[in-house]
Amino acid sequence: MITTTIVIFSLFCTTVGLNNGLGRTPQMGWNTWYTFRCSYTSDTLINTVDALGTTGLAAVGYTCVLLDDCWQSSRDSDNIIQPDPKVFPRGIERVIDYIHYKGLKFGLYSDAGHKTCAGRPGSLGFETTDAKTYAQWQVDFLKYDNCYDDKTPPEKRYPVMRDALNATGRPIFFSMCEWGVDKPALWASTVGNSWRTTKDISDKWETILNAIDINDEFAEWAGPGGWNDPDILQVGRGGMTTTEYTSHFSLWAISKAPLIISADITNITNDTLRILSNLEVIAVNQDPLGVQGKKVAAYSSNHLSTKTNVRMRRCTKNGQTQRWIYRSWDNTVRSAVNGRCITVSDTDNALFVHSCQIGVERQQWHLNLEAKTLVSLGSETSFSVKFEIAQELFTIHNNHNDEKCLTVEQELEVWSGPLTDGSIAVLLLNRGPDNESITVKWIDIGIPEQYNATVRDLWQHADLGVFNQSYTAPVVDSHGVIMLRVTVKTT
Repeated sequence: MITTTIVIFSLFCTTVGLNNGLGRTPQMGWNTWYTFRCSYTSDTLINTVDALGTTGLAAVGYTCVLLDDCWQSSRDSDNIIQPDPKVFPRGIERVIDYIHYKGLKFGLYSDAGHKTCAGRPGSLGFETTDAKTYAQWQVDFLKYDNCYDDKTPPEKRYPVMRDALNATGRPIFFSMCEWGVDKPALWASTVGNSWRTTKDISDKWETILNAIDINDEFAEWAGPGGWNDPDILQVGRGGMTTTEYTSHFSLWAISKAPLIISADITNITNDTLRILSNLEVIAVNQDPLGVQGKKVAAYSSNHLSTKTNVRMRRCTKNGQTQRWIYRSWDNTVRSAVNGRCITVSDTDNALFVHSCQIGVERQQWHLNLEAKTLVSLGSETSFSVKFEIAQELFTIHNNHNDEKCLTVEQELEVWSGPLTDGSIAVLLLNRGPDNESITVKWIDIGIPEQYNATVRDLWQHADLGVFNQSYTAPVVDSHGVIMLRVTVKTT
């Protein structure tokens, strides 16, 4: 068992975040923004607090009620921030007291700029005054946005509020909403308890995948006390299917992302409640080891007819999904990872890779070795290219921008991360349009091939058996996941 544990943990690393004693596991709660924007009242909060109790969501960990933008209206003659009297006709402290009375925590929103994103008073230049006010109100959590700044970098503006909060003597969770502008994962572990890695997401499948891909790039910088934040959960808002919401929640859970609900839980559906209340999935997210799970393997669709998307992504060393081969005998450009051909759509000139067909004009290209350009023979699409040493493999770029490479978006993925008890959380994700089988190989998740391991399905709440070298899920729905807990057998 000792040997196995060493192998598994060598795939991951942990970092220590801001040492204020908070955020030892990712934050869980509810936020006003995506459902209510600025159209909420104190009754909205009271009703939500009650619903957190009656639905059982508070009991499974959603214990922080977060009041986003639009709660503030002005400053008084002493520059003390004033709650909007239309929202809080009896004062904000009455609502905060009720939230605390119910055993929950209260969070507020402000901005590291002169105004908030909705145009209300920001905290830039008033950090000390505002932090003292928050502490007096017994605020437990601060979300700090990045609108209307003074052009100084976030690296300078955010520590000012950190110091102001710490000086109050009240523990206040500091959630940095910097939108990933200056890659806060690389510097914010001594500043905040969490930091946004992405821009705002929406209730659409494509934005969920884009956000989690960006978030995955920074997995090694997250850990107890400081978490990567790909934005608030969209589960239950109505823009995606139940399958997609299940995948969304699972990806956030294994990635140790904050689990902050944005749906109206006073009118919650059974499917939404089932997803948000899955204790086995929540346990992965809240595991005290605190190692962010990450993508460890990817495969192309098992169906040759599937059109696989390609996108410009940050170039990586030795990334086979970013390497291409030119075949002069038929003028095709083929992916080094699956041998399929770059194709230009005949409707909008979008690119994808597809099974190669001789003589199809929109799969034909001219490669100019001297100019290092690649031009479509069936459209006006063109790119610059950069050759490997062997002069056979090359990468494809827009306008000689070497930072981003044309990348095959493989449909089938395996994500994994270690847990405190030595088991491994595994996620099998199908991004594609067809149902697929997906295999997780022990070697990809840090288990020696000769070991047997038990496999448990966390959504079916069922033990699937003991397996050697790998486990194959025979059917993973389109846009769906299978989430597993894999435990090495030592006897």
